[in-house]
Amino acid sequence: MKNLKNLTLIVICLLSFSLTQTHAQKFGYLNSMNLLQELPETTTADKQLEKLQNDITIKGQEMVKALEADYQAYVEKAQGGTLSVVQQQQEETRLAAKRDEIAKYEQTAMADVQKKRQQLLEPIIAKLNDLRSWQGKRLHHDI
Repeated sequence: MKNLKNLTLIVICLLSFSLTQTHAQKFGYLNSMNLLQELPETTTADKQLEKLQNDITIKGQEMVKALEADYQAYVEKAQGGTLSVVQQQQEETRLAAKRDEIAKYEQTAMADVQKKRQQLLEPIIAKLNDLRSWQGKRLHHDI
């Protein structure tokens, strides 16, 4: 009988503790990515990033075309026999430097796009976080 009283008391304590814990915490779900895509600021930021990427791509393509034209001119001169061995080496060094410059430009361009993306999205994400906090407090959810 005493064991039954103790067991009942333990069950009641556990149930009351679990019920208190269940009512103490409220959680909500918010799909931040969907909301982020719906904000007009995100559309504006995406357009600015797209323009930057297009400008970078155009400049990169121009650099590649110039390198290809220089290389083609070099091949024609080398096959025509108008370049000495020293001139060929100088031309190859110059073309290799242009190629390296293009590779460096690509790396810098990618870093610039990422930096600009972060710069544009940072205030939008802060606004989203503020909105989520406000909504959580309004509904008494734990954040």
